[in-house]
Amino acid sequence: MSSTLAEWWIYQARLTNQNGTYIKNRVYSSRDIPNPAGAPAKNTRTLRNMKKIVIVVFILVIVGLTIPLINGIITEKNVHKTFEDLNVLKAGSGSDITLAITDYQRGYRSSVIEWKLNFGKMGALYGIDEILFVDRAEHGLTGITTHTSLERNTWFKEFIDKRLGGVNPLDITTTFALDGTIESTLSMDAFSIQEGEKVIHNKPGKITVSCENDCKQVASTANWDGLVSDALLIEGLNIDSSLKMVSAYIWEGRVNFSANRLIGNDLSGKFELTGLKGGQYMTYYPETKKVSIGMEYGFGSLQAEKANANNGFVRLMVNNLDAEGYEEFLKLYTETMVKVAENISVAQQSDSEQLNATMQTQMNQNGFMIFAAFEKLLKKNLEIQISDLTVHLPEGEVKGDLVLSLKQDISMMQLFPLISQPALVTELFHFHSSATMPKELGNESPMLLAPLNQYMPTGLFVENGEKLVHSVEIRDNKLFLNEQEVLFN
Repeated sequence: MSSTLAEWWIYQARLTNQNGTYIKNRVYSSRDIPNPAGAPAKNTRTLRNMKKIVIVVFILVIVGLTIPLINGIITEKNVHKTFEDLNVLKAGSGSDITLAITDYQRGYRSSVIEWKLNFGKMGALYGIDEILFVDRAEHGLTGITTHTSLERNTWFKEFIDKRLGGVNPLDITTTFALDGTIESTLSMDAFSIQEGEKVIHNKPGKITVSCENDCKQVASTANWDGLVSDALLIEGLNIDSSLKMVSAYIWEGRVNFSANRLIGNDLSGKFELTGLKGGQYMTYYPETKKVSIGMEYGFGSLQAEKANANNGFVRLMVNNLDAEGYEEFLKLYTETMVKVAENISVAQQSDSEQLNATMQTQMNQNGFMIFAAFEKLLKKNLEIQISDLTVHLPEGEVKGDLVLSLKQDISMMQLFPLISQPALVTELFHFHSSATMPKELGNESPMLLAPLNQYMPTGLFVENGEKLVHSVEIRDNKLFLNEQEVLFN
């Protein structure tokens, strides 16, 4: 709009209102001035929008420039906290293995972190006192990513130079997110090692471990293509786990593993195992403060010189395990092993006979304490199960189950009289077992069908058509073998 036209509208507005009435000195804004056809667009609003865009772009640039620095500062605190948490966890389990950051050089877009893993007294068993790590970190928008090197370890560098031709097959990458989540991946390329006249070919593999910011929830996966040698072949090993910390010794969750094929060939003969699978799991019940521990093992086929089997499986479980007693037992066992390692470290300067004598003395000294700690696990309703035992043999299928539980809290002293007074077994235990197998197997083991002592009314198995069957049960404080009462008098 030209200045002349604007002035005319302002002049008219001062003179009259819409009805033609004169209004003295009325002031109008630009909104009151119509935009005649063909007049230019409102440049003022466009300028305001451009200013907003410039401000936003400016803020984004500033944020983009400062985020790597800020993330580096935040992640440094998270890294230090993670190391502290891990040391607290290890100390709580009775171990003197520690992690320590020896140097942290934080820059604007990158950092260099040097740290070490010290095995403490256990180093005598491992043959290595500590492992040194160098992490070169890059600062990103959501955290930092580090690439880890073992270059400071003389033993590692010598192994790479002398055994692997100077080529390092390991790549270790770790991501520290701003929320404290950590994910570390170790990748291994294929390599070969010469052992005398034999060569071991190692195939590629990868391990990934992730944990929450307090290190109390851990998940991992491991995949290894295997190895090939004259004595052993491994193909397709896989492991995955998901664990949640309840205490230093109780981690609730599951670990699974599988292997496609294992072939062994040594002086004892040759075997081939396919479809190996299994798992271990633990469940904690806070209401009763009890723990259940389970294990599963299975395979597709087993071929050996004297044994052939298919589709084998078994599940082992310990239920209603007293959590406090379990922790005490593991703590004492761990402390014992640390003491043994400490004595080994000293005794290594002597000959092997002195070393063996030192280990034997240490185990004898702590054996009674471990024995006493184990006794605290013998609480009422403690249960041991062997279930779903199945295997297919050339002669037929074998199946079995077993359940043993305590009727009351007992001590080891109460178990010793069972040798001379077997009738006491009905007062202390609940028990049930059952099994079936092909009749042909009885011909190979005639003792299965014959009583083993004067109390047994039958053998462990009896014939039932084309099968051998077995059952043992305690009911009404009486013991029954294959449905016949066992008379101890």
